[in-house]
Amino acid sequence: MGTTITITGSSFDGTALAAVNTVYFGCSNGSATCAGGVTAKPISVSRTEIKVQVPVGATTGFVQVSAPTTGKTSYSNYSSQPFTVEASVPAPTIAKLSANSGVVGQSVTIIGADFTQDATVKFGCAAKSCPGSAKGAVVTFVNPQEIQAEIPKGAVGGYLQVATASGTAYSPNSFTVNTPSITSIDPTAGTVGSPVAINGSFFAGTTLVTFAGGADGKGVSVDQSGFEVINGSDKVSQILVSAIPTGAQTGTIQVTTPNGLLTSKTWTNVGQPTITSIAPTTGKIGSQVTITGTKFTNANGDPVVVQNVQFTSLGTPDSKGTAPEILVPAEFFEVVSDTQIIATVPDKATTGPVTVTTSGGIGTGAKYTVVVDKYPALPTWVNSSGTATSIGVPLTAFRGYISTSIADTLAKPLPSSGPAGRCVSDGCPIPEGESTPSVANTVGEYGFNIVYALMGKPTTDAKLPDWYRAVANPVVQLATQPNVLTFISETVAQGTTPLGLTLGNAVATFVQKSFGNADLAAKFAPFLGTLNLPNQVLPALDFLTNVSKDGVNAALLSTFKPAQAQQALIKFFKDPVVQGVLKDATTSAVKVLLGLQSPDWEGAPQPPTNAVADYLGQLGAVKLLGDGNPYSSALGDTISGTITRLFSSIGETVAVGAGTALVTFLNWTAPSGQQDVPTILANTMVNGLFQALQTPCTDCKPLPFPDQPPLLPSLAPAAGAAVTGFVGSLLSDSSVLQGVGTFVTDLVPGVLGNQGVQDDIEAQVSDSVSRFLGDDLGAVVGPKVGAAVVDLVTDTTVSTALTTFVNTAFGDFLGSSGVVSALADAAGTLATAQLDGTIKDVLPKVEQALRTNPAIDIGVNAGVTAAMAGLLGDMPLWSAVDGVVSSLVGGLLADVQVQSVLADTVAQLVSAQLEKKK
Repeated sequence: MGTTITITGSSFDGTALAAVNTVYFGCSNGSATCAGGVTAKPISVSRTEIKVQVPVGATTGFVQVSAPTTGKTSYSNYSSQPFTVEASVPAPTIAKLSANSGVVGQSVTIIGADFTQDATVKFGCAAKSCPGSAKGAVVTFVNPQEIQAEIPKGAVGGYLQVATASGTAYSPNSFTVNTPSITSIDPTAGTVGSPVAINGSFFAGTTLVTFAGGADGKGVSVDQSGFEVINGSDKVSQILVSAIPTGAQTGTIQVTTPNGLLTSKTWTNVGQPTITSIAPTTGKIGSQVTITGTKFTNANGDPVVVQNVQFTSLGTPDSKGTAPEILVPAEFFEVVSDTQIIATVPDKATTGPVTVTTSGGIGTGAKYTVVVDKYPALPTWVNSSGTATSIGVPLTAFRGYISTSIADTLAKPLPSSGPAGRCVSDGCPIPEGESTPSVANTVGEYGFNIVYALMGKPTTDAKLPDWYRAVANPVVQLATQPNVLTFISETVAQGTTPLGLTLGNAVATFVQKSFGNADLAAKFAPFLGTLNLPNQVLPALDFLTNVSKDGVNAALLSTFKPAQAQQALIKFFKDPVVQGVLKDATTSAVKVLLGLQSPDWEGAPQPPTNAVADYLGQLGAVKLLGDGNPYSSALGDTISGTITRLFSSIGETVAVGAGTALVTFLNWTAPSGQQDVPTILANTMVNGLFQALQTPCTDCKPLPFPDQPPLLPSLAPAAGAAVTGFVGSLLSDSSVLQGVGTFVTDLVPGVLGNQGVQDDIEAQVSDSVSRFLGDDLGAVVGPKVGAAVVDLVTDTTVSTALTTFVNTAFGDFLGSSGVVSALADAAGTLATAQLDGTIKDVLPKVEQALRTNPAIDIGVNAGVTAAMAGLLGDMPLWSAVDGVVSSLVGGLLADVQVQSVLADTVAQLVSAQLEKKK
């Protein structure tokens, strides 16, 4: 009796049914109620173990455990075999103690009789009783006549009690617990590296000596290898610290003893720097701060004594979202003098003190306040209002950490989106020179709102549409943020060229008009829902614990459902509503590209609206005249103007056709055994998200769809089909053909009117004639013929006729049966080849196919025949030609130099003939 036993089993703690609260000894196995048994209350109950003391009066028999009655049912069970109760052991007695005093942590040997292995010892008792405040000790059983007890922390003087199942005994005399204390330190001031003595009493068992300071402000400790305890068990005791540690600063010294912490009076670090002020006291990350103080240099004025300047930040939060304060180094600092430092506020800085660490110690200054921008409003919580408190409130404690983690994820591969500042409870920091947080932090803010909305998922399907809208709201807000759209534009542009910014604006417009659309974003919400964030209290709290322990990405990876995500994306891309929005977004993007409309978000880059036309114009001019020709710029302007007017004429049709082509692309019917476009896009996006969530990783998990081929080659056939349809629709549109005709009408006289083109024509004609006629005659006649040709092509009648010729040939060529489809097919084939990387091999084949295509041949013949008929019947044209030719011939015959050359040439010919007759 009195012995503590352990009962092993299962479901003792009430997890499944009810918790065991009674144990019966001496039962007969099988009866529902233990008749005649003696009861005992458990000492402790876990899922698999019950600890209970055998009660007085217990007899041998089966042991029954019983749980409280619940309703009409009681729960009980019996041991598989009887428990034998042995005869009682006599009560213990104490003869003497090995010592009458000691300090906490020391062991006292108790000599007596009838001690058991379950014996307990308490300190601070009266002669025959123990108050509730008496402290229990750790006991070591040696034998029934000897046990050892370690003096517990918090013990006070008094008698010792030994208790067993058979009774209790008290020591014959009182025991004194010696309490350690600090009386003085010597010296009271010094420098880092110097020794110090701590005087006091009963320092035995000291494990640490801690000085104020440290990089985190939590102190700098010296372990037992750095100090010596002298006479630790005596009333006059001493601790000798061999060297005050680096980082120690003015403050109290703490001594860790078995009985707790002892605190000294202030020790002064005479070499420690001081910070008297910082200016300004409020600012943005990346701004400069002037720190004023003392001892920033050594005796020689050498600034290298400053080891670092640090600002306050926040570390990883615990499971409740509480983040510890940490210190982060300044981005840059300069020691100006012994009393002044200029430092740049680091990206991760938060509001808090600034510190300067030198070889002499650490100086802590006043609080620096980091300017933050308030968070956007949280989205609607669709789950029950109760979970908004039990899940939403704990989640918002992680708002700063999750927002920062998302920002870090973006800023690492895209540094220009940063800096990724450390967001806090009320917002994210604003970088110097900006009025809003960085793009990375903006994405982090709205990324948290998406997480918040996802965890508010309702438990009933009837509310799912509301939930989709709640998730869509921060998606729409993110996709329409001006700084995000500008970042997309400038990232695509990779510079500030008008063409690059125009391309960037087109891409950003597509994002704005697609994911900035509430209908599309709501259709996208089911995919985000496959992150499978918990919407019940306990799983949600477990998720937040994982966020604290492993980081946001790892926590999301653990809940992400790739297979469900794939199906959600396939459904998304096949949805008619989504395709309609994407069509309109593409149309808007192409209009921006062609200069038909400007981006409409605040602060958007504003390159010239005709940037694409300007680029094409200058490119054409260089091709015609070469790079560096003084007339290239003017020719480029001419071509650009005609292209601008062409875009104005047919741009709307082209933009709408591009949107339609995207829908064709998404709905492309894949041949048997090939993936359709939605599946390709879904697999690629899921793989990309999965990879992003586990990056960086050393033991990376395999991708959900490891066999998915590269994106562009996979999409090549569908893109080719879309381009074929797009080109075919344009070439079949009468308004497009009319616009092209007007373009040619504008372009031909404009190009022929350029002095550089005229010079080039004259030079080429002159060179050809010279080569034909020979050096002497050609040198005289060639330039005159070249000038005559220039006069001819710049004649309004002639240029009009040439324009008519080109338009007629082009129109009849495209109107010929099979030509449009042949050209459209060729364009589609080239688009496919470009994406799958076979363009070099395919291009010659396409050219050959067009040359040998009967429809193309017939079309060319029809176009040229009609154009020539018109040209031959154009009497004003031939009148103009006749005039130029007549003028040329008359001028040549009347030209003295030509006459002289002709005379010399004839004389040479006659002379040559006479020589032959001799």
